[in-house]
Amino acid sequence: MRTRETRIATGCALVLCLAGMACESAGGGGLDADVPEVPGDVPADLPADTPDVPADVQEVPPPPVTLENYPRVDGSTSNIPLARIIACELLGVPWEWDYQPTSPDSNFPEKTVFPAPTTPEQDILAAGILERTVHTKTHQSYLNLIDGTKDLILVASAPSTDERAYAVEKGVTLVWTTLALDALVFLVNQENPVTGLTTAQIRGVFLGEVTNWKDVGGLDQAVSPYIRPENSGSQQLMQELVMKESTMPAWPEDLVIQGMGGLVDKIKEDPNALGYSVYFYVTYQYSIGGMRTVAVDGVAPAATTLADGTYPHVAPVYVVTRTDLAPTHLAAQMRDWLLAPGGQAVVAKSGYVPVLPGATAR
Repeated sequence: MRTRETRIATGCALVLCLAGMACESAGGGGLDADVPEVPGDVPADLPADTPDVPADVQEVPPPPVTLENYPRVDGSTSNIPLARIIACELLGVPWEWDYQPTSPDSNFPEKTVFPAPTTPEQDILAAGILERTVHTKTHQSYLNLIDGTKDLILVASAPSTDERAYAVEKGVTLVWTTLALDALVFLVNQENPVTGLTTAQIRGVFLGEVTNWKDVGGLDQAVSPYIRPENSGSQQLMQELVMKESTMPAWPEDLVIQGMGGLVDKIKEDPNALGYSVYFYVTYQYSIGGMRTVAVDGVAPAATTLADGTYPHVAPVYVVTRTDLAPTHLAAQMRDWLLAPGGQAVVAKSGYVPVLPGATAR
């Protein structure tokens, strides 16, 4: 039997601002022991009752993309499923969630989105979609956009200080617009009795001030704090949302985990671990047994608590372009469509929480 990859290969801030559709716009939340089955439509925990789309938000037609003129897109690892769904929807190819081979950063198969072609013509498109949705991670994608080798990026964090400095050096101005809502979530081993932490307690752990789980309601065991490298998307979120003006100490190298999947693996393996990731990744892409999320400041992470803002560490997903991008460029048209009702409906299909009130999959 041929694999999906083989079969396909044979085919070849609204939250911040919405102006002109193109400007910058108490219990633990347990994860299932098995990887959840994720349908290709709206997740069950999306808010059921949302207000109508405001009258002043106009529909924007989808960009007239083809396989040949598709914009050069890059982004964060966690945004690959969204990028593929966008491409499939625009090019008319069915898609589905399925497992992919274990990545170098993880020990267990991850879930992601694959084109699911049903005709020879769609086979060709599917192969092209996979080629055009290879993401180089948050930091590198910002550098690629600044250097002009990419037209548009989908990322889990705003540009870091280093990335903004590089843009200034290159004479480039970036505009980042809120496209969807994700969240920074905190993970513990399944055997850990702690079901919730405060932001102050979390900050204390990663400053090295809280070193034993008994100090935060757990067992008399030393805390193992796992972090991500500087300039990774989740590390940037951790600094902005939790650490703020505080600076983490220089943690030993064995506590600095390169990949998102690798960090989740550490939580599963270490009963005393505390780490962090993003809600979308650990809910839809890499939800493995042996670990779970915890409530923060009394609120568990869920689509509903992200949407209503009660979860304290909601994190925008951004679509980022350069200001020198012509309004008629297909990447600019894609950005504008993604912020309008039609594009936000596609965002809802992915499992992300859309930022446009009333946006649901259709």
